[in-house]
Amino acid sequence: MESAETLAEYMYYPRKCKELAGDRKGQFSVRLDSKKRLVFTHNEQVTPLKPDGGLDLHRVTKVKILEIVNYHRK
Repeated sequence: MESAETLAEYMYYPRKCKELAGDRKGQFSVRLDSKKRLVFTHNEQVTPLKPDGGLDLHRVTKVKILEIVNYHRK
């Protein structure tokens, strides 16, 4: 993650980073292994938005790690 200058750049890395939806809207996850995901959000003082209201990934330069979670745990 440190090598990416913005979150937009990180979205193309091979760890399958993706934006989450529903009650996790505004969060992102990265696959750590077949079950575990690193969940994070942006950590900018002001949320950088695009004109359409979506998060401008090209202006996100800081992230906050929220948790490592096993989505497949029963």
